[in-house]
Amino acid sequence: MKIDTKVRLFDSEEKDVLELVFGGGNDHKILTKVTDHTCDGGASTEVITGSVPAGAIVLAVTAVVKTILAGASLTTWALGEENGDADRYGATMALAAGTKLDSSDYTAAPGGHLPGDDLMLTAAAGVFSSGVIRTNVLYMLP
Repeated sequence: MKIDTKVRLFDSEEKDVLELVFGGGNDHKILTKVTDHTCDGGASTEVITGSVPAGAIVLAVTAVVKTILAGASLTTWALGEENGDADRYGATMALAAGTKLDSSDYTAAPGGHLPGDDLMLTAAAGVFSSGVIRTNVLYMLP
């Protein structure tokens, strides 16, 4: 049996898309979602709304601090899931601009997400009052 496979890569202003199309009508898309989030809520957690699309299977997450994170008594931060593991993608991360989070910082492997399960920043101590973090989520939509 022969299965037709096509790979298409294109770039748009909002995201890079790698689309895998397998024979038999099963289409799978691998996409990235880049979000710049301003931390200004004055709370110990910051939900990055819309960072993980509903139904997505998360393959990887990276982040970089674009502008130093600051706030009363803020020492370090973690990146995880809003309704799950609060530090899945990194814990005790530095506040300085240029701090990068990648797979070497994961405390658990990426996994599937439920609808509404966005990324969430958590302060180890203190609150977030300023700063910008960029997240990049690599995911698959079945």
